[in-house]
Amino acid sequence: MSWAYGTNEAFDDDLDLDKYRSQLQDKITLLRKTVPKAVILLVGAPDSIKRRGASACAAAQPPPLRQVIQIQKAVAQRNRVLFWDWQAFMGGDCSIRQWQASELARNDLVHLTADGYRKSAEGLYRFLRGQLGERMP
Repeated sequence: MSWAYGTNEAFDDDLDLDKYRSQLQDKITLLRKTVPKAVILLVGAPDSIKRRGASACAAAQPPPLRQVIQIQKAVAQRNRVLFWDWQAFMGGDCSIRQWQASELARNDLVHLTADGYRKSAEGLYRFLRGQLGERMP
């Protein structure tokens, strides 16, 4: 079972981080209860830019993005859920600019191109192979 969760939340300037953490925890608890033997994968939010004209990287990113990813990591670790840090895979903060320059991200600096999604899928597959080893084809 896999689950991507976080990009829309990161673009919500009024996001209640405690509520987000609680809802994420509740979803994982429900999954564990419903399918107790499932391997759960939480895919973190990818890198994105909200304010294109900002000179500093931190000012360009959606304000809650870093906190959303930190919450995702912490909840995944606490619940022994696999977590793939998509933003880290992309290269970290504001890396979507390099992806866009390489035609891996769209001009909106949020969505990827088909090649960008393929590259991400390959990275996720390598991560899963490393985590699950022989259980994967």
